[in-house]
Amino acid sequence: MGKTRRETILFSCLGSTDPVRGEHDGAMLHIARHYKPDRILWYMTKEMRLMAEKDNRYVLPIEYLKKQCPGYAPEILPPCCDELEDASDFDAFYDVFEEQLRSLSRKYPDAEILVNLSSGTPQMKTTLALLSSTLQFPIRAIQVKNFENRSGTTERTNAKTCDLEYELELNEDAEPGAPNRCSEPKLMLVQRDKQRAQIASLLRRRFRQPQPFRPGIPGGTSLRRGGQPVLDCVRWRNAAELRRDKPPAGNPAYIACIADNLSAAADRREIEGEGGTFVRNLPLSPIFRHMNGEHGGFSLPPYPQDGILRMPQKEDAPIPAARYADVEREIKAASPAKTGGNLAQLPA
Repeated sequence: MGKTRRETILFSCLGSTDPVRGEHDGAMLHIARHYKPDRILWYMTKEMRLMAEKDNRYVLPIEYLKKQCPGYAPEILPPCCDELEDASDFDAFYDVFEEQLRSLSRKYPDAEILVNLSSGTPQMKTTLALLSSTLQFPIRAIQVKNFENRSGTTERTNAKTCDLEYELELNEDAEPGAPNRCSEPKLMLVQRDKQRAQIASLLRRRFRQPQPFRPGIPGGTSLRRGGQPVLDCVRWRNAAELRRDKPPAGNPAYIACIADNLSAAADRREIEGEGGTFVRNLPLSPIFRHMNGEHGGFSLPPYPQDGILRMPQKEDAPIPAARYADVEREIKAASPAKTGGNLAQLPA
């Protein structure tokens, strides 16, 4: 049975480059074209609402899109209209956007929310980026690159001379083979850094560390019993810090670093899917490109520490899922709980 497609909802502000500009999609229409959300919710300031009432400019391009993509018929939810006149005020948007996104999540709990980061004022875009990286439900931030690959120079749709239907009829993004200008910024990196800082702050208070917490700097002397290993795992959380400070062998920070890398890989697998930049059965290959000169194409699958010398192979050697299961069993069998804390017994 094929994998069921997850329902998606597009939340988009509307700006002076929507729905089209310079005979190309604006950001909202471009996301709808390439992601085909099941539902669309627009946020409109007073200026955008008045323009929509004048010429139906946001519904009309969706009708064009439905004709260009047979079988696609998104539900247009009642728009969120705001009488706000100053669209440059950061504080004016946060609560409104958060409530709209939470409301969508409550009403459609199984859906993923797509957030347009390229329409509206800079304040709107920044607010949505912050919310996308902090809200704890399925949400995906999408940006759309300008088709000119620079700051836009073509006429905006709020200009009096703009002919909306002419722009839609000659829209180059509707042509077969037109490029997809959407991309998904890795906002999770910002979120993970924030969460790490929060964890470090909580640990300092929990274990009463008296001096400022800085990576690589040993903690204070008034830690409660048992707290130091936890602080070490936060302090030496990546490979560069472990190489620089060289904590003693057996420090749990080494395991925490590996676990952090595995977690990051799992995040990438969930976001990007398998294929492309994420290859689940990738062997160790880049390290053999500089052995005795440039000799690309060699790889070495993982093997247990059985004393047998194995040489890199010319062809790719995918790692089967069964090998991961074997490694898991070996790690559990030689875990610190069974080896008296001697991490040197763990398999490579």
